[in-house]
Amino acid sequence: MARLIYGTGLRLQECLKLRIKDIDFETNVITVKSGIRTIQDLLGHARVNTTMIYTHVAKKDRLGVKSPLDSIKG
Repeated sequence: MARLIYGTGLRLQECLKLRIKDIDFETNVITVKSGIRTIQDLLGHARVNTTMIYTHVAKKDRLGVKSPLDSIKG
């Protein structure tokens, strides 16, 4: 849960209320029903395409920056 909250910007209550059907593993999309917070909103992008490009580039990890949570085995 800590990884999910840290990595997505979810609030604790949003994370606690997630159901398996709220997570689309094929597209890596989480649907939050208890609030209006999407990655697009958090990043301030007006268009979904911009968010998709940003998240695709962010996955490449060009600078080698790692989350402190990456070292935790889970």
